Amino acid sequence: MAMKKIEIPASAVPARFGRYQIHVLEYGHIPGVLSGAELRGRSREYGDRYAAARRKVAQFAFQYGVRAVLVSSLPGRPRVWVDEDGNRVRIVLV
Repeated sequence: MAMKKIEIPASAVPARFGRYQIHVLEYGHIPGVLSGAELRGRSREYGDRYAAARRKVAQFAFQYGVRAVLVSSLPGRPRVWVDEDGNRVRIVLV
C-alpha cells in the first residue's frame, strides 16, 4: 500500500521557515529526520536550535492533521509523520 500524501499549499508555509525546516516538513516521513539523527558534523553542535526548528514545523503541520509520533514497529522507534488515524503520511508542498 502506498503512503498517503498530505498536500499543503507552499504559500501557506511561514516565510520565516528556512531550508532546514522545509526539509523536515517534506521528509518527516523518513525515520531519523524528525529526531535530528541525520544531522552531521558541526550541525550537531547546534542541536538545540535544530530541535526548536523541528518543534515549530510540527506545530505548523498539526493544523493539517499531521503529527510526529514514535513508531514502535520501526527499528529504533523513530518519530515520523502520521495522520489522525495513526497512519504514516508524507507531506507534499503544492
